[in-house]
Amino acid sequence: MNRRLASRGPYILGPRFSVADFYLCFWIAYLDVDGVCDRCPQVANLYELVRSRPSASRYLDETERAAASYAEMLKRTPGGVIS
Repeated sequence: MNRRLASRGPYILGPRFSVADFYLCFWIAYLDVDGVCDRCPQVANLYELVRSRPSASRYLDETERAAASYAEMLKRTPGGVIS
């Protein structure tokens, strides 16, 4: 994805923002913002472009907080919520 964005970006569909951009950023926010953005500068740029949209920013903030809470819960209860 990093190479594709470098050659055809800044968005997944080139110059046009789409739900695909938001969807990718949602998963980045949920899984590992720092890790992905550190390794993939073009993806980091996309993440910042999407984050600059007010409605997306609020949702990504919420998703990052949920991911951090879940990671903290897993530290306290390694088996997860079901164990």
